[in-house]
Amino acid sequence: MKKNNIDLTEGPISKILLSLSIPIIITNLMHVVYNLTDTFWVGKLTGSLAIDGVAVTNNVFPLVWFFASLASGLGTASTVLVSRAVGSKNSEGTKQIIGQISLLLWLSSFVFIFLGLFGAETLIDWLGTPDEIKANAVSYTRIIMLSVMFMFWFGLFQSISHAQGNSVVPMKIQLASVLINVVLDPILIFGWFGFTAYGVTGAAYATFVSRLVSSLLAAYFFKRYYRDSIPSWSDLKPKLKVLKQVFRIGLPSSISQSTTSFGFLILQNFINNYGTVVCAAYAFNNKLVGIFLIPAMGINNAMVSVAGQNIGAGKTDRAIESVWVSFKLVFWIMGFGAILLFFIGGDLTRLFINQEEIVTMTSKMFRIVSISAFICALMIVFTSALDAAGRTELTTVVSLVRLWCIRIPFAYLFSGYFIYFYGVKSGYLFEFLNFFSLFPKEDSYNGLWWAMFASNFIGLIWAYLLFRRIKWQALK
Repeated sequence: MKKNNIDLTEGPISKILLSLSIPIIITNLMHVVYNLTDTFWVGKLTGSLAIDGVAVTNNVFPLVWFFASLASGLGTASTVLVSRAVGSKNSEGTKQIIGQISLLLWLSSFVFIFLGLFGAETLIDWLGTPDEIKANAVSYTRIIMLSVMFMFWFGLFQSISHAQGNSVVPMKIQLASVLINVVLDPILIFGWFGFTAYGVTGAAYATFVSRLVSSLLAAYFFKRYYRDSIPSWSDLKPKLKVLKQVFRIGLPSSISQSTTSFGFLILQNFINNYGTVVCAAYAFNNKLVGIFLIPAMGINNAMVSVAGQNIGAGKTDRAIESVWVSFKLVFWIMGFGAILLFFIGGDLTRLFINQEEIVTMTSKMFRIVSISAFICALMIVFTSALDAAGRTELTTVVSLVRLWCIRIPFAYLFSGYFIYFYGVKSGYLFEFLNFFSLFPKEDSYNGLWWAMFASNFIGLIWAYLLFRRIKWQALK
């Protein structure tokens, strides 16, 4: 057993989950600091440049998330499959899994390089990005997309480490990466110490450098801690049996995350119609809720590893127990966080941008979003359990229906979008749309917050029912 690794098949589950999840939570928090650091410094630009800069970063985020999520299923597959191989003491299987996933990541990286170099402007145009921020959005997108390939390789190392019961080393790498980003951001945005002042594009350059460093450190520590798991050249050659396992678990997860992120592109297009102020407020919703969900994500990432090793070792009862321990931890931790977000969400916004109209808007928004996010955190417990059981296709169905059949349609219906922006003023269609419209035009964007609440509540109930029905014993 290598240093910092934990045998997840023995000992108190609550203690194991906390010891594994705390470094994961810290790592995920530092990952969010990437975007928050960008937002903080961009928000310090003068005048309208501050609002425009925040709007740029928020427009690009769902776009990059969409393309990155196409490969993110490989992270899910590597955690599930490697943890099972470790639990069953199958070292050769571990190397083959890592080799095949590495092969797929190389292919994904080339796609990102191509899109970053040649497709950024087309993608930004498709989003309907406001004209005043379009040029900066294109430059920012191009640089960020080129950096995603480095994020992939760190993500693979992180998944392998978690599956091995080691969450400390990825945390250290992320800390180093974030520190680089924190230092470079103001230097490149404002042109300190003789550097060129790149504005919002400087934040993208800082992210590129920090992600490059994280991928190099991941390669170093992988060789140092997991020498026995380094795939040989033969492990990098396509192996249909292993690829079938990877795709069976990873493909539904990729579909789920990519279609979810594409849905967020639709919602970004929806919110862009309300101008840069509402767009900036929505940006803070994404960022602060992202922070809010970090403990839940960390605990559930740890649970997937714990359940995976125990399934591999044939201890399915212990795997199921880990889900309920995770639920209790998430309920109490996220309940406290929801209360904070409910009462001081607007004040937290003021820390990043002191624009009164945005602060007022986010204060009202978080009255709804805080409760919605708490429900989402509980839902993630059960969708993560489905992933751990290898039933990622069920998670995919829940995600697709929750977003495409509930959140997006309800956002358009509750807001009266087609009445206000497409001039539907009479007839049966108007009567139907007007029945669901809840807000006057000036604040009709609030329909999105209520749509989020409805989709998360239905998703929680559905995910729980699916979790109760799956047969873990068949996965030994």
